[in-house]
Amino acid sequence: ALVLCSRFEAFPNVVLESLACGTPVIATPATGGIQDIAPTQPGITLAAAIDGASLARALAEFPFSSDSARAKADLTQYAVAGIAKQYDALFSVGSP
Repeated sequence: ALVLCSRFEAFPNVVLESLACGTPVIATPATGGIQDIAPTQPGITLAAAIDGASLARALAEFPFSSDSARAKADLTQYAVAGIAKQYDALFSVGSP
């Protein structure tokens, strides 16, 4: 599993890379993208809070075993073409 213990995480590319490889993620619920990604992607376990004790509990409760590997996630919504369209739409608002 990938363990991400951030307090702030704008957009966690490493989480998407981990999921794309079929590696589960255990993370703190950092402000930023992880909270947007977690509800839509299986394979992410969020700690209850951003502190060491909560992360330790999440690690202790995670089912580390040979079958804990997940199938590779469907991350097509994060593909470059789709993200570029979203940026274009964002920056085009109000443009002539």
